Amino acid sequence: MRNNVTVLIFLSLLITSLTFYVVGKTNSGHLEQEACNSCHLSSGNVKVENAHQLISSQELLCKRCHPKALEVSHPSGFDPKRKISELFPLDWKGELTCSSCHEIHGNSPGLMRTNLRGRDYCHSCHDDDFFAQMPDLGTALIRSGHLASSSSGEAFLDNIDSYSLDCLGCHNDQTDRFFVSVSALGVVNHTGEKANHPIGRDYEKAVRFGGYRPIAQVPEYILLPEGKVSCVSCHEGYSQKHGKLIELKSGMGLCFHCHDL
Repeated sequence: MRNNVTVLIFLSLLITSLTFYVVGKTNSGHLEQEACNSCHLSSGNVKVENAHQLISSQELLCKRCHPKALEVSHPSGFDPKRKISELFPLDWKGELTCSSCHEIHGNSPGLMRTNLRGRDYCHSCHDDDFFAQMPDLGTALIRSGHLASSSSGEAFLDNIDSYSLDCLGCHNDQTDRFFVSVSALGVVNHTGEKANHPIGRDYEKAVRFGGYRPIAQVPEYILLPEGKVSCVSCHEGYSQKHGKLIELKSGMGLCFHCHDL
């Protein structure tokens, strides 16, 4: 009798182990194969009660694998100061984070918490008045929470960074003062504006040419994706005034953050 019980216990443990192995190998859940302690403090026994105890902020943790997603995206890691839909839970500090919109351990497309998309998605938290104040009525923002890469067959656009290409995907089709085009030399022409500026230029090469500040002296909030001067080096993609010049955090003019004149 004892031997039979021993055999049953052994078989039960074997089945449990095999089930865990199969689930671990086939489950497509995000981060399913990562060690819990790569994000969680309570690595030995992560529960609902302590899952929020992370080794760093969500933004820094997510940036390890998704650096570009946080460069030009909907703001994250802040107190929203407004009522947020229950679809998008805030963290224990009351802040909107990556996991407000994304199910970190989910397996849905984009790990999204809801099937809402486009304008319906944005309207979960923002009303029409929010978008009415934007020059383009929010058209550029409702496409995605993250500016994505684009491609172009134009030879002179090959060196332009993916964010600028994405900007041109909309602004190259505008018929008003928001129309922009790029010359064969990579200079962005802003219709109705006097200031035009090259994009797609390698900043380090420019420094070696002379007349530019070393990249270490350029503030971090002036983005140089792929090491290049970009539309998002000067313009904010995600703000209530879409495309406005970046907020300067010092008394220096925008130009003088890069140009050593």
